[in-house]
Amino acid sequence: MPLQHLIYISMVAGAEPSLADLQSLLATSVRNNRRLGITGLLLYAHGGYMQVLEGEGDAVAEVFDGIRQDPRHRRITVLLRGPVEQRSFGQWAMACRWVDNGEPAPDLPAELAPLFHDGLDFKRLHARPGVAMELLTYYARNNGLLLTVA
Repeated sequence: MPLQHLIYISMVAGAEPSLADLQSLLATSVRNNRRLGITGLLLYAHGGYMQVLEGEGDAVAEVFDGIRQDPRHRRITVLLRGPVEQRSFGQWAMACRWVDNGEPAPDLPAELAPLFHDGLDFKRLHARPGVAMELLTYYARNNGLLLTVA
C-alpha cells in the first residue's frame, strides 16, 4: 500500500497541557506509532495542535480515528491528506515541538510568521493548508525539537 500523509489542526479541549502531559502523550504516541509504522511531528502552540502523520493509508486512518475520538481534542480539521512518495519525518516514530507561549521563533520566515496569532492561526492555516507542511518542516529542521523519541 502506498505511503500517505495527513496533516490536521485541533484545539485543546479543557486545560492546556503541561510539558509533562506532552511528554506522556509523546511516549504513548511513540509506542502506538512504532507498532503501526507511523512517523511524524506534533507541533503544540498555546492551545492548538498541528500534527503530520505518515505511513500506510490504513495505519494513518487508524491513528487519526483514535485522535478524533480523543477527548483532549476539539475542532479537528484536516488540512492535507494524500499520497506521498517518501516520508518527511521518517526519523521519528513521533516528535513533538512546544512553541513557548504560542510565540513563533524569532527567525521564523516572514511568510510563515502570520500563521501564529496567540498560538496557531486556524483561520489562516485552513485558508492556506499547503503552508502547514512548511511550518512543520521549519520547526523540525531549524528550531530543534524539545521532545523527540526515535
